[in-house]
Amino acid sequence: RLVGCMHFNPFSAWCSRHVPLTLLPGAERKLGAVVLEMYSERWDRILELHPAGSPLRRLFDNEMQGAAEVAQEAGIPLLFADCGDDEIDALFAKWARITWEDLADPIGGGWFRIFSDILSVGGTLYSSPEAAIAGEGTTVAVSEQPQQLQKQEEGGAWPTVLAGLMLLLGFPVSLLRSLLVLALEAFSSQTSFVMGASIALSLGLFALEDALRGGDAAAAAAA
Repeated sequence: RLVGCMHFNPFSAWCSRHVPLTLLPGAERKLGAVVLEMYSERWDRILELHPAGSPLRRLFDNEMQGAAEVAQEAGIPLLFADCGDDEIDALFAKWARITWEDLADPIGGGWFRIFSDILSVGGTLYSSPEAAIAGEGTTVAVSEQPQQLQKQEEGGAWPTVLAGLMLLLGFPVSLLRSLLVLALEAFSSQTSFVMGASIALSLGLFALEDALRGGDAAAAAAA
């Protein structure tokens, strides 16, 4: 099962623990492994910053460690399925350079390539290709998957609506935890530093803009 999560959201953390637990009971254990969108270097940093059982672990309760702890307690393999900071940084630098080159070349086809990429991504997102299921020799159309899942769900749309409300209620906690973790990881991760600096710069610019507007309004009122 694929569990989509909002990082550090209390409801996401609960779901990441609850879903694996529902697959554990019984003689025929259905859960073969827990796969995290994570890579080993960052996982080591997480365990170093807020290890299991520590006060920081409770403060920064998160979906990654929640699912991992269920897997480890049950003796189920824990797998990582993400690339590291170095690879992400290299890819970002490569495509940022290519994008800037295309933006600077509207006549030579740069803008056309950007437009084509946008159309290609949109076509991929909204199309219904057939996805092969490895090892079973069968295919299931992506468009059929939501219908199959809907048949398995009980209670109609209310579970989805309730989940959305729970995520929304937990969003302030998620945002605060994410900012604090970015600050903690900024000294050991270039990606965290860039993200944290970008957020801080954006908030600073918004605050400066509000202050300038307030000053203009006060000056206008005094005049």
